[in-house]
Amino acid sequence: QRPAPLSVLCAARPTSSASTCTTKVPAMPMNEEQEEREDQVAKFQALLFVHSSLRKKKPTRRQAGRGRVKHDYERAKQCVLDDWPGPNARYSDREFAATYRVTKAIFQRILDACLRHDGFFRSDRGKSSKIYPASKMLIALQYWGYGITPKAFKAYYQFSDATSHRSMNATAKILNTAPEFAKYRSLPSVDMMREIVEVNKKRHGVEGMAGSLDCTHLSWQQCPNAWKGQFSGKGKKPTVVIEAVADHNLWIHHAWAGAPGNDNDVSIFNHSPLRRALVDGTFDKYDFAFEMGGEEFNQVWMLVDGIYPELSRFVKTVTEGWDDESRAFKEWQEGARKDIERAFGVLKKNFRFISSDIQKLCFNDMVQSIKACVVLHNMMVEHRVNCKEEESDTLYYSDIPSAQGGGDENRRIANDPLDTLRSAVERWGDLQSETEHYRLRDSTMRHVALDRERTTGPE
Repeated sequence: QRPAPLSVLCAARPTSSASTCTTKVPAMPMNEEQEEREDQVAKFQALLFVHSSLRKKKPTRRQAGRGRVKHDYERAKQCVLDDWPGPNARYSDREFAATYRVTKAIFQRILDACLRHDGFFRSDRGKSSKIYPASKMLIALQYWGYGITPKAFKAYYQFSDATSHRSMNATAKILNTAPEFAKYRSLPSVDMMREIVEVNKKRHGVEGMAGSLDCTHLSWQQCPNAWKGQFSGKGKKPTVVIEAVADHNLWIHHAWAGAPGNDNDVSIFNHSPLRRALVDGTFDKYDFAFEMGGEEFNQVWMLVDGIYPELSRFVKTVTEGWDDESRAFKEWQEGARKDIERAFGVLKKNFRFISSDIQKLCFNDMVQSIKACVVLHNMMVEHRVNCKEEESDTLYYSDIPSAQGGGDENRRIANDPLDTLRSAVERWGDLQSETEHYRLRDSTMRHVALDRERTTGPE
């Protein structure tokens, strides 16, 4: 039986505003679908209540035992002083160089520069004033030398991860910006280039050779996913590229890092500072007149492999003709180009940060660390050469540019933009002269053949 409607039940309600209807209205009956829906809602609310009551609260850092670690800076300082740079160090200078890839004298030079140029290393400034300044630099050297995470040295140096990475970035910044290390990271002076040419002449028997140009790829493990397509080459792994020019003593007098691994050597050269120096006239200060193979030349040149273009300053190997002269030149050119391969090999062996999968996520920090490794490599080459471990014991002493014989050192391109553009176009046109390229190659080929015949005698 259906209940009476609400209007009928409340018909006897008084009309006064103060009175209210006190008649109880019976509930409307629900059909089966509504009852099922109500049951589902009730079950869901019950499950939600049970889940919220059983869920454990996430403990705080202190409750979980992951509070701030109290590092023992004094113990770490005493360990470092007892082991390495102290007056009564436990380990010798040779073991120091084997561990940190630089000598104690070079380490002290870099540490003095860090103390002068960056307050982070001084013990009287900043939040990390309790940390021994030498420890901040030693962990950077050890990280570059071994290429593993700084957590491996955390117990020895008593550093947090943030302090370790900040120490590495600060040390790399000093090596890449301090004026004390300018000659280890930039193009050489005129006197230094003349010494490099003389060393290559004694070793390879040719005149005007500035070194060998090539590129090498470095694996970048922490490359962001959005960049992997740009930095992945034929190896299907993200890599960055170093373009470098090295001489026989493995001195790298041009290094450009950070090019994506998807580019080949020609694309990298087209965007490198070396090409800019060849075009804007910076490289002209090294030129001087010399004779080779019966021809006169007035430009220094470099050895390259077959992928590079035929430029007037490049000497490539021959791919056609198999007479005695061509074979002799091919063997000589490929053997002389081993200088840059050896330089890359020594650089990667001494600094595992470069040869192993690079763990840096920030691109700029990674590039700065690679350049810092090149600076340290050149400093060790200077030390080795000055200790008479190689051909010349006077190489790389010259630190002040000279204008004798190599053109005007103080020459600059005109300030007028049109003159600057016109000069750059003219130089690039001269540089692309295939006639000069083949004339230089053929003269070098004749010179190498005559030199080999003079040394070994006619067959």
